[in-house]
Amino acid sequence: MVHKHHYRSENDAGSLPQSADKFSLHSKLRSLCPLLLLGFIQLMIYALIVSLVDLGRNISAYVSLFLLCFVFYVCSILFVKKLPSRQPLESKTILLILLFAVAFRLIMLPLKPSLSHDVMRFLWDGRLLSHGVNPYLYTPDSAQLDAFKNVPFFADYEFKNTFTIYPPLAQLLFAGSYILYGDNPLGIKAEVVAIDLLSILVLSILLHKSEVDSRLASLTLYAWSPLLVVETAGNGHIEPLPIFFLLLSLILLSKQRYRLSSVAYSFACWSKLFPILLLPLYLKYVKSSGKRNLRQFTSFYVLSSLLILLPVFSSSGINLLSQVFWYSQNITYNSSISIVVRALLATAGIGGVPAKLCTYFIFLLAFTVLLRLKRLRSLPDVAEGAILVLGVFLLVAPTVLQWYILWLLPFVALKGFNRNDVGWLYFSGAVVLAYLPQFSLDYDQNTILLLEYLPLYLILGFLVFLATKSFSRPFRHWFVTGLGSEAKR
Repeated sequence: MVHKHHYRSENDAGSLPQSADKFSLHSKLRSLCPLLLLGFIQLMIYALIVSLVDLGRNISAYVSLFLLCFVFYVCSILFVKKLPSRQPLESKTILLILLFAVAFRLIMLPLKPSLSHDVMRFLWDGRLLSHGVNPYLYTPDSAQLDAFKNVPFFADYEFKNTFTIYPPLAQLLFAGSYILYGDNPLGIKAEVVAIDLLSILVLSILLHKSEVDSRLASLTLYAWSPLLVVETAGNGHIEPLPIFFLLLSLILLSKQRYRLSSVAYSFACWSKLFPILLLPLYLKYVKSSGKRNLRQFTSFYVLSSLLILLPVFSSSGINLLSQVFWYSQNITYNSSISIVVRALLATAGIGGVPAKLCTYFIFLLAFTVLLRLKRLRSLPDVAEGAILVLGVFLLVAPTVLQWYILWLLPFVALKGFNRNDVGWLYFSGAVVLAYLPQFSLDYDQNTILLLEYLPLYLILGFLVFLATKSFSRPFRHWFVTGLGSEAKR
């Protein structure tokens, strides 16, 4: 007698592994439910921030909501960091990260920029350019521009007596926004969000090609950053423009397209000036691949920069350079080492410009040491070098605006997020505290500075101690063994 239940057909034999695979996939997808919940919580917090309408007038509520969102953001990074990096879970996680990144930015777009006056200058420069007027030639309060002052934001703009500080490629962004949207700041913000999303895509490609650990956590760190979302989609700051060109230049470097990478890097420099700080890193990295490549990179950088800047200088002289110098000497905000240096020099009767020049000398000294010691053999090495350079600059700079911290985020992500970046991650949340004394007399500025910077310096100091300890260990071993061999003699 044949017992049929002992036998399975060919189809039955194949169905069990298939159903097992489906069950395994479903269980993996269920493991993303916490990330989905974290994303929705942050989305609701952004909706509450938008409901405040004017963040400056509701600064305590805004800062509280921001910090709450930041806590869930950190939880998201830690959760993603523990996920296994394998298909199909990784691709599903990336898709989820990208979808929420889009949602966060879209929900913030309707918010009126109220924490700085930068958007007013963007609109003003775009208005002039769209009417064929050189924004580098006149200050906003010039009598020659009386015909353009009939806009609501002109009366509220603080810096009417200064030339524009924004480089030529940023001006093209402003002009495009004005042509499409007129005096509506939504135009600037929509352009910035579109560029930021492109940056996220380029970053995801770079992370996919790299061998850094925790690629998903690195992507989450950048794409879900509350500081990035609020300061760009909410307040309209243009940091995503130079960041996009920096990431594009790095992806071209990875493909050994040195000339195109150089052009993209020059575009980053002339979108906003901070990428110029990284030029020695680029040159040192390219030099390691051969002097011919270095010559190509340098010549194309100089050529593209001249093509961008010559029309500016030939039409308006050195107004742009003089305004950059004026800004660096006259604007002070939320600084740390700079305050200490100024206080020490003030006791000796030295202040003003010499004190600020002293802080820049400290940066140049630290920068030179870092450049000589740092080896640049890969793009993660370049990213780590960029974090050191930009980080030291932010520590010594007399002006540390909230959106300046965004300069660090793409490099932290590209290097691969680890314990060495905890301090900068903390600072990207704590820097929002500086808005409190700016908009309310209920908060003491010195107390806020301590809350911002003291944990940052403690974390950085501890990491330097660990690095010094591990660095000195081989030398201690060599010294001890050397003494031992001498004793035997």
